[in-house]
Formats: sequence, C-alpha cells, structure tokens
Amino acid sequence: MYVVVLGLGWQQKKSILILKNYNYKIIGVDQNKNSICKKIINKFINIDFQKTNTVYKKIKKITKNPKYIFSFNSDAALVPSSILRNKFNLKGLSIYQSSLMTNKVSIKNLLKKNKFNYANYKIYLNKKNLKSKFKNFNFPIIIKPVHGSGSRGVQFFKTKEKLNNFIKNDNFYEKQKLIIEEYIKGQEFSIEAFVSNRKIKILSISKRKIFKKITAKEINTKKIDKLKYNLIEDTICKFINLTKIDNCPFHFEIIYTKNNKIYIIDAAARGGGYFVADYLVKKNINFNINKALIDINLKNKIIKFDNIKLNSYHVCLKYFLSKKGKIEKIKKPQIPKLSNLKFITFKKVGDSSNDHKCDGDRLGAIIGYDKNIKKLENKINKFYYKTSFTIK
Repeated sequence: MYVVVLGLGWQQKKSILILKNYNYKIIGVDQNKNSICKKIINKFINIDFQKTNTVYKKIKKITKNPKYIFSFNSDAALVPSSILRNKFNLKGLSIYQSSLMTNKVSIKNLLKKNKFNYANYKIYLNKKNLKSKFKNFNFPIIIKPVHGSGSRGVQFFKTKEKLNNFIKNDNFYEKQKLIIEEYIKGQEFSIEAFVSNRKIKILSISKRKIFKKITAKEINTKKIDKLKYNLIEDTICKFINLTKIDNCPFHFEIIYTKNNKIYIIDAAARGGGYFVADYLVKKNINFNINKALIDINLKNKIIKFDNIKLNSYHVCLKYFLSKKGKIEKIKKPQIPKLSNLKFITFKKVGDSSNDHKCDGDRLGAIIGYDKNIKKLENKINKFYYKTSFTIK
C-alpha cells in the first residue's frame, strides 16, 4: 500500500522513517531533484507539489488509491495535500481549513471577529498601495507577507522614517499582498497543541528569545504559573474550536503582555519546525506529534493524552545565526555521548549564507534536554561557544 508525502526535506525525514517502519511504500513529491529523503522513499516525483493536477496524474500512474497524503511540518504543502486528498476522496483537513491556516489575513479576521486580542492592522495589495496609508499606526510596526512561514519576509520598523526608506529601496514586496500591524511588546512563547477526536491538549509551552524582533534564536521549555497557563490554554482551545479542525497538530506563536493579555501572532495546522515538533515536544513530554498524525490517518487510532506530563524534561534549542557570505569552515564541538546534547548543522561547507532575517537562514543548533533547566542552559552555552562557522 502506498502513501504520499509532499516535501522531502530534512524536516520531513523523521516522519518518513516512521512510515518506512510501518512497512508502507512511499511516494515522495519535491521539486528539488537532490532532495535529502529521495533515497529513502520508493517512488520519487520530481515536480513542484503546488502543481496539483500534474501531481495527481503522476500519482495515479503509480497507484489509483493511495492510503493517505501527508504534509509534515510544512505550510507550503498544506493546501496542495488537501487538494490531492480531495481528489482521492481521503479524509483530513479540508481545502477551506488548510487555506484558512496558511493565510494570515484569514487568521487575523478570525481573531478580530471572535474578540481575541489583536494588534491594530491593515491589509495592503502591494508596496505601492502601502506608501501613503500607514498614518493611523503607532510605531514600531511589523510588515509581513500574507502567505509564508518561518519569518520569511517579516520586517520590523521602529520609526516612520525607516519604513519610508524601506519602501523606496526594497523590491521584495513589489507584487505581494501585505499585512502591516503594530508591534506588541511582551514575552513571546511557542505553543504546541494537538486535537484528537475533538479533545484538545496543550503539549508544550516554550519561551522564545527573539533576534531583531523577528526570528527565534533560542527556544526553551519553561515552567509557568497557573494563571498564565490557564489563560494560554483558554485562548488556544477557543481558537482551535473555531477552526473546526480535528485530528491535527497545531503550532502557535503568542505574545503575553505585562497586563496578562495574550496575542496570537502566528498559527499553523502543523508541528513546529526546526526540531520543535520532532525533538522538543518528544523529549519534553514523550509525545511524538507526527507519529500520532500517522497513527490517526493510517490506523484510525484515537490519541489519548492521559499519561502526558508537561515538562518531564526541560528542552532547549539554541540556533546559530548567519551572516552574508560563503561557509568556509565549521568548527564542531566535542560533545560527550551521554550528555543528552546534540550539535546539528543545517548548512555545509561551501554553502552560501545570508544576513540573518528568517528561520531559514539558521546555520545549525545545539539542542538538548535535562531535568534541571539551569544545568541544561549551562551545558548548552558551554558547547555553543565552542562551535563556530567561518563565513567569508
């Protein structure tokens, strides 16, 4: 029996290996002919999965009835996977639901309509439309594309003058639909949640340390007080219920202000990327997000959350930030085998590197877990500063 996976990057690898362990034949779809997971699948379709009609025809040449179509840890593949499941009459997120969860305007409108806290915002058709229409905003402000994830294209502006300079000189937004919103000051958290058989469970709550107000440079699980936890849980459950999505993971990024207000700044119907779903949640509470998703859709399993205990282990992900140039050398840390730490690279020697503007610019990370959060942070920092990327 075949299953289909859209996207064959390193962020899909662990989930694909679970499918292999279940003895399913895997059809993988990716436009990158050198995809990392190409050699561990059974059939490779080398095409952009956004071209769903062509992908559908190519899948049908291999199998008329795939068991399921997955899109692990990927916003880009969410709508195409829904379209393809619809063509094959498979259950899962509807096209409407996946479109909602990949469109920041739709999410903003949902928040506004249902009386969540939200930052003052406006939608603009393109950069030209933006030039004279931000008079009613208090600075600083954030500008972001309507579609996209991982902080791609997000810009922070402290003053109106800096925004004007950006508008004059930058070509990135020339033809893109934009959101401009006021910046909300507060603590930033990542929330991982899962809904199964209409029951919602908060899996992990992690503090995010932010680089230049845009992208996380460190994510670590934290114990939080009961008031804060209950407010977060109520907000997240209310949002998930409004989407009417079931049997699915969710990833949220929120801001918690000094006056105990919660602002949802991002929401996605998937597990968090860059080892949040595949490592942080698994070590934090011994729950495998993508394995649960696989079990629901291939085994009709109802996921039970009875034995989940928040913060069984504290987990920290500390990322290496990039700068523009070419990677000439990577000095790896000598981490002892039994330390519960790992060094991971997202780039290799010879790769180009950009000035750090989004999650995709990360060079690598030191990741680890421990019962003691202070001990963990000290270990992570020790090996973080023994690691270097030489970029010229």
